[in-house]
Order: sequence, then structure tokens, then C-alpha cells
Amino acid sequence: ARRLPGVELPPVHVQRYPYPPYYDDAILEALQQLLALIIVISFFYTCINTVKYITIEKEKQLKEAMKIMGLSNWLHWSAWFVKCLILLTVSLSLITILLCVPFSSAAIFENSDWTLIWFFFFIYSITTICFCFMISVFFSKANTAAGIAGLLWFVSQLPFNVSQQNYDEMGTGAKIAMCLLSNSGMSLAMFLTVRLEATAVGLRWSNLFEPATIDDGFNVGLVIIMLLVDAVIYLMIALYIEQIMPGEFGVARPWYFPFTKEFWVRKRTPSRDTLFNREQQNAATESRYIEQDPAGYAGVEIKQLRKVYKGNKAAVDGLNLRMYENQISVLLGHNGAGKTTTMSMLTGVFSPTS
Repeated sequence: ARRLPGVELPPVHVQRYPYPPYYDDAILEALQQLLALIIVISFFYTCINTVKYITIEKEKQLKEAMKIMGLSNWLHWSAWFVKCLILLTVSLSLITILLCVPFSSAAIFENSDWTLIWFFFFIYSITTICFCFMISVFFSKANTAAGIAGLLWFVSQLPFNVSQQNYDEMGTGAKIAMCLLSNSGMSLAMFLTVRLEATAVGLRWSNLFEPATIDDGFNVGLVIIMLLVDAVIYLMIALYIEQIMPGEFGVARPWYFPFTKEFWVRKRTPSRDTLFNREQQNAATESRYIEQDPAGYAGVEIKQLRKVYKGNKAAVDGLNLRMYENQISVLLGHNGAGKTTTMSMLTGVFSPTS
């Protein structure tokens, strides 16, 4: 360029734009790939063990025995939930210590808030327990249930492993949908936490709902919300399947039972006078071969009870019986007469055919 005569050009200064210093952390690079898998493996034994022992209760009729003795269903699941959560709280506290406490030189999560890390793993533990509940209701044999649970545990992380390299190209909706599988959701949260560590900010309560990079619409806060949603979904599936598929022991409800009036409206127990009319009972059994019913209140009334096993073998066929208050009732019969089957149907261990 030619300088024009008599024109003074202003001085030009060039300065680098201020930006935090770049540092290369090989451990964070490796953890971005492996940390989620390490967490999944850490909870693997807990998952299969929980599923196995819940299913053992069904397999050995222990659950039905407790229900016969008066244990309500909500109390049964609450007891398992509290027991598993106490054990997992110890585990997640140890994991938090290993991740956040500096051993030798520095901690793995040097900049993150340890209370938030602990809280995240606590929510993940709740979802894990509900996941185990959901798996256990589909099986009647403990060993089969444990094997399938272990397989599904790793399958639930598969979407993250497949799509991890294309994370930045994925939409927010796809990432939220991926969180419907709890292990994939946890893996995304660990992936984002490592990214926040790389920016020397870390995961904190202040940036819980902020993305790790400027182009990302996803954050750890959304993962926590989705894990809670997963826990509710898994628990609802478990409670529903348990009612319609109780397994070898227990009385199955129809698949549409949540849509019936009886499910929502509590049925009032009729009075003794309206429930049992002695004159009608005597008229129904008027025969010189059948003894007339005594006076009193019939606490148990059986009408045309029938149970047919596989192979069209009728163990109980057309049984009519009333058991009266303040009297001892006895079932007598040879082996295979159907005594145990009758008692099992009365107590809810087996479903009657009709």
C-alpha cells in the first residue's frame, strides 16, 4: 500500500484475547471414557444380589406365607427398599470419598462439590433399587432372574456406549430419551461432570442446570430429574406386573384391574344378616344325605370351587362348604383328594380355575 503524503496513520496494537490457560490432563481424558463403566461395574453385584434374594422369597413361598400372616404388599416392598438403600448409602459414600478426597497429590473430582456428587449417587441408588424390583417381578426362579438381571444391567448402558462419540451432534431430546435407561443417564452425568472438571469449574450446586459446553442443551440437573422419573416408572411397572403375573404362587388380577371401579372405590363389607341367610343356605342343601347347617355365622363360604392342573387333572371339582364361627372345621380325604389345594386357594397361594 502507498502512503499518502500528509496523512498520519494511527498506531495499531495487537493483543491476544484473554482466555484461561490450557492444560492437558490425561487422567480426565481416560475417565471420560471409563468412569461410567467403572460405576456400572461397582453396582453390578448389588443389582444381581437384590434381584436374586427378592425372587428367592417368591420361589420358596416365603412371600405368600408372610401375606397369609397379614403382611401388606406396601410394607413388603418398603422393607426391601429401606434395607437396600441403607447398604447402598454406605457404598455410595465410599465412592464419593474415593472420587472427591485428594489422595497423594490431587482428587479425581478436584473442583466439584462433594455434597452434590453424594446426592447424585443417592438418587442413582434409589433408581437402581426400583430397577431391581422391576426385574424381579418377571421371574419365579432366582438363578434365572439373577442371570437376566446382570445382562440387562449392562444392556441399559449400551445406548451411551454406542452414542458417546457423537454426543455433540445429538439433540437434547435424544439425550433425555436415553436417560429412560438409568445406567445410560448416570453415564451421561459422569461424562458431563468430567467435562466440567476439565474447565476447572467442576460440578457445583450453582451450575447444576448449566451445560458443560456452550453448544450443549443438556445438563446434570436434567439427568437427576430423569433418574427420579425412571424410579417412579420402574416402581409402577413392578407393582403392576406383580398383580397380573404373581408367578407360581399367588392370585393373578386381570390386566385391566387399574381401570375397574373396585380398584379405586373401597368395597364396604356387608353385614352378617345380608351376607349369610340361613334359610337360603338350608334350602340349597336340602338333602337326606347332607346334614343341615347349624345356627351361627358362616365365616368362610365356598361355592362351586374348582381347580384344574395341566393335563386336565381336576384336583378340586365343584366343592361347596361353609365353615362356621366358634366351630372346628376339618377337611378329611385320601392322598390327592384336594385338601391342600383347597386350603391353598382359600389363602391365596393358588388361583382357582373357577
